[in-house]
Amino acid sequence: MSFFLSSGAAATLIGKSPTWVPVVLATFTAIITAYAMAGNLDGRIATMAKLHSSWNRLAGDYDRLWNHAYDDDSEETLEDIIARETDASELAVTNAPNNKKLLEQWQQHVFESHQLPTNNSAALHSLRVGDQPKQIS
Repeated sequence: MSFFLSSGAAATLIGKSPTWVPVVLATFTAIITAYAMAGNLDGRIATMAKLHSSWNRLAGDYDRLWNHAYDDDSEETLEDIIARETDASELAVTNAPNNKKLLEQWQQHVFESHQLPTNNSAALHSLRVGDQPKQIS
């Protein structure tokens, strides 16, 4: 959005507007750009894209391994997948944003969207709050 507002197209559109409009839009653009730089939004986006790609690739590799579990190289394949899983987990822990309240909100949304049980389950609760899984009796 800040790219568009700082472009010539925006200047053309606001060329015949009152004098206060360019000042307000320039201020708005500066605030949005400063926020993006201060919050390292580009870095966060790159981290999340890298995580998504890594976990998607791992899921596909696990699926292929499941379908070829009795191949001669399946044990080495599993070890390779586990090593790459560790790398992705380390990236998630060190670089990904960690907002537990927001995570719980979206997890609840996913559970409801897929009609998964969301209440009275100690296992699901432990996943949401980050505790160790508890035995369900």
